[in-house]
Amino acid sequence: MKQLFLIQVPAVTPKNVEDVDIEPIITELIDNSSNLLQFKKLILSYQPQTTIIKGNRKQITKLITTLYNFAIRYSASNDNLSIIFIENGTILH
Repeated sequence: MKQLFLIQVPAVTPKNVEDVDIEPIITELIDNSSNLLQFKKLILSYQPQTTIIKGNRKQITKLITTLYNFAIRYSASNDNLSIIFIENGTILH
């Protein structure tokens, strides 16, 4: 049986809030991991598009990098990975 623990985190207003286009961040991650993707025989689907998130650039970059690395690290060889964007329940293309 899996257990889920919920922790209430106090609301924090991020500092240095700006509009951050995450497309270059993702593109750089993909470019820098091309050898690893080939080594693990992972197939990555990604359609670059301008996607703006309002927030702290450093924190957003750290979050995206962590999620990307986690996906690669815990994917089995020959897995298919997709990076998609969903806004209000709708997949964006």
